Amino acid sequence: MYLMETPRPLSRTKVEYRPPLSVSIMCRHCAEAECVEACKNGTLTRNETTGRIELNQDKCLGCWMCIMACPYGAISQFRAGSGKEERPVANKCDLCPDRETPACVTVCPNRALVFEDRG
Repeated sequence: MYLMETPRPLSRTKVEYRPPLSVSIMCRHCAEAECVEACKNGTLTRNETTGRIELNQDKCLGCWMCIMACPYGAISQFRAGSGKEERPVANKCDLCPDRETPACVTVCPNRALVFEDRG
């Protein structure tokens, strides 16, 4: 279970609670990704093989243009590094490329999230 993992994985999704409902806010990996268009230094790119929008935090300047451009509010600020090396970078869902099914889908208690390839 993910709550038992050490170190705990970085959350790349948000859940908005509006009782009695809760809504998962995550990257939709849009066909025409406004965040990629807004990112001028190549931090956000589309993987031509998988179609996923990938974020390279090493390139991120913390300008937040991607955050402003995302119509879903799926990109957030994150503090990467530690100590003097800590800096603000963007953070978003990467569809867990090292897993067959994204972690959020696996651990969703209500099974409300599904993972489908619609490409």
